Amino acid sequence: IKSISTPTFIRNSGYDSYQVGNILAPGGSDPGQSWARCKADVRNCTSTQIEALNGFRRELVEDLKVAQHKRGWGLFIDSCFNHCQTPFGATWHSPISLRLGNKTIAEAVADWYVGENHGVEEIDCAFPCINPTCSSQLDL
Repeated sequence: IKSISTPTFIRNSGYDSYQVGNILAPGGSDPGQSWARCKADVRNCTSTQIEALNGFRRELVEDLKVAQHKRGWGLFIDSCFNHCQTPFGATWHSPISLRLGNKTIAEAVADWYVGENHGVEEIDCAFPCINPTCSSQLDL
């Protein structure tokens, strides 16, 4: 991020299910499958696993601080435990889309793209805070 000068919109989950399952707790490094229930449903995580998830999210948010101070950059970092939300209409912009600051992903991108200062910085809360609009994404 530090070396990129082109205004960029970063969209990701703070608890990206792909990253959690393949980077934070990959199957090969979890021989006892202690993370299996947590990776299947974050509501099944132990307090120790929640601490690890929050540490993972905290590092992401900390790394993104450099982008928060770049003119023309935008952020949309939710706390949903999922991956690949942007290719689907239901997650991008619909009545059941997740929201941050009362904006769907599409609305945040539009505000960033057409806004005068491009300053869209939506970062969701950490667990145990639960964004109620994440629940609509569980069945996708």
